[in-house]
Amino acid sequence: MTEDELRPITALFADITGSTSLGERLAPDEVKAIIGECVTRMSRAVEDYGGMVQAYQGDGICAYFGVPTAHEDDPERAARAALRIVEEMAAYATDAEQAWGIAGLNVRVGLNTGPAAVGTVGAETPGMVALGDTTNVAARLESNAAAGTVAVGEATARRLTGGFTLQPLGPIAVKGRAEPVTAWRLVGAAPAADAAPERPLFGRDPEQRDAAEAMAALVGGRGAVVVIGGDAGIGKTSLLRVMHRHATAQVVWLEGHCRSYGGATFGPMADLLRSWLGVTDAEPDLAVRTRLRVQLGSQADALMPALSRILGIRPGPGATDPL
Repeated sequence: MTEDELRPITALFADITGSTSLGERLAPDEVKAIIGECVTRMSRAVEDYGGMVQAYQGDGICAYFGVPTAHEDDPERAARAALRIVEEMAAYATDAEQAWGIAGLNVRVGLNTGPAAVGTVGAETPGMVALGDTTNVAARLESNAAAGTVAVGEATARRLTGGFTLQPLGPIAVKGRAEPVTAWRLVGAAPAADAAPERPLFGRDPEQRDAAEAMAALVGGRGAVVVIGGDAGIGKTSLLRVMHRHATAQVVWLEGHCRSYGGATFGPMADLLRSWLGVTDAEPDLAVRTRLRVQLGSQADALMPALSRILGIRPGPGATDPL
């Protein structure tokens, strides 16, 4: 992008709380190590979901989703990154308390969606920025968020409805604005729901027969790979429902999805495992590990490290990663 333009973005501001007293208790290099690790983890969460960290602001970051590349699901990407940041910081706070005796380390995040003026500024090494009311409100939402929470603006909340759990925070006064802005707390990702409506499947008798035969063979102990391809709306989901109806109590039906972000992760396999465990991707590591141990039984110690890596969680104290 070489010219300035007005485009929709989702801005994310994240700031560490409880860090101002570190300088009184720790050496400068220790403070740098702690804050540096926090900022690194926040930045990695943003980049994993396709966002761009625009600035490092002391013990926080400013990031954009929709710059330099726009995606139709930028608000969702930003929301998942924000939840990941809160989760990562909660885990790191435990480590920091054990290693340095530091208590109260946390993070707060603000998200806002809307138009922004996007372009480059600077002389020798110009950088890309997004300016306007959208980013200003995101920064104010972050400063008003409680520690360990994510505050989102109304436009972001509208885009997240259905896929995430939100709680109203009411109006928040914003410096430089005559009227307060309506804010919401982003609690977490909502349980996955089958959004496609049930439709009858016409003219697909051979495909339905093949699907039923594949499921019958599975129940009989012979597995297979079934590939269903076709244009949007042609009936792929309906055909999957046919297979599901032919499944018996012996069959464990799990689903995973390929998303447009997270290409370097085990996304679909992680979805399958979460479906099997009955957890969401916003569950704390401890809760997921507990469910894994229950489901794996006597195989837990052997399989926990590898499955933890696929799920993107820490395997627990004392565990080693064979990969």
